[in-house]
Amino acid sequence: MDTTNQKYSRSKITIISLSFCLFGFVLLFIYSLYQPILDTWFASILQELASILIISGAITVISEYFTKREYLLEFYDIERRIKSSILTSENLEHMGNFGVTDCYPDAGRYDFSRFISDSNTLTICVHDGRSWLSANIHPLRDHLMKPSTRTTFLILNPNGNYIPLLADKIGIKTDYQIEKIKDTCYQLIDAYKSLPKPITSSISIYWVNLPIVNTMYISDKMAIIGTFNTSRTKGPMPLLTLSNLDNKNTFYHLINDDLQRLINDPDTIHAFSAKNGKIKVITKEING
Repeated sequence: MDTTNQKYSRSKITIISLSFCLFGFVLLFIYSLYQPILDTWFASILQELASILIISGAITVISEYFTKREYLLEFYDIERRIKSSILTSENLEHMGNFGVTDCYPDAGRYDFSRFISDSNTLTICVHDGRSWLSANIHPLRDHLMKPSTRTTFLILNPNGNYIPLLADKIGIKTDYQIEKIKDTCYQLIDAYKSLPKPITSSISIYWVNLPIVNTMYISDKMAIIGTFNTSRTKGPMPLLTLSNLDNKNTFYHLINDDLQRLINDPDTIHAFSAKNGKIKVITKEING
């Protein structure tokens, strides 16, 4: 249904609803005038019918108002994005060639559930990942239950030199930052161990000694990159979504190659690994 037909349909609904309200008030007026001379059963029916018409008409009008309001807000957002695309049309082809598909102003409001559920391989690179994991533990568990999926987490080494700097930057104690990292590991391990048997998926946790300058989430289909604030001030973290194109020069492949080099870095620690439900590697520090 196009926009014109939608507006016409909504106008008809509003007019009919208002007509119901008006007819209900007319019946209520008639009831108040002729109640003494009307039969009791007829007066009751008239009163009930008037109430039903007024209430149903009013609820429909209110519902249409809020539905139309949400529809217009969504429409204005789409219009804004289209205008922005038109204004930057000369750069769209260039951006598309690099696989940039969209951007979002606040990572905290981005819904990762579809990104997680659509992936067969999933690599997450974050500072400690506890907040992200808490918000996405259910879709991640569903992902781990899928046959033969591979999941990799890259988080900061809790014993690394960068931890005190990060804790100071975000205004928390170093011990608490270490606790957050280890808690993420415990949650991931517990989630994997609690999967229904048989388990055919695999999971790995790596502790990184180098600073993580961007959050990176990459699947076999797309990648998402988020930028941290360089100042101490906390604020929204913008996200870029990148498509996996058949082009080795796209941002997706650059990020994927970068994460593979980080995994293979001699200072990166393989803290935990499990495949087909069997634990292969686990450090003493997170071994309960």
